[in-house]
Amino acid sequence: QAEIIDQSGDAFITISDMNGKQWQKIILRTGFEHILIPTSQFSPGVYIIQLYNGGEKKDSLKISLV
Repeated sequence: QAEIIDQSGDAFITISDMNGKQWQKIILRTGFEHILIPTSQFSPGVYIIQLYNGGEKKDSLKISLV
């Protein structure tokens, strides 16, 4: 869980594979506390989810899809 401090609308999540290929970029809207990311379009493997806000990386998470 990460807090978005800058409410200017410049917040987004990227999802990349371990080779650095960005699979998805999701723009976050003010007021959302949770986001659901469908994974059916992703191949099994390890992915990095990164949260950016105000032009800075705020958090990252590694997930495995099987």
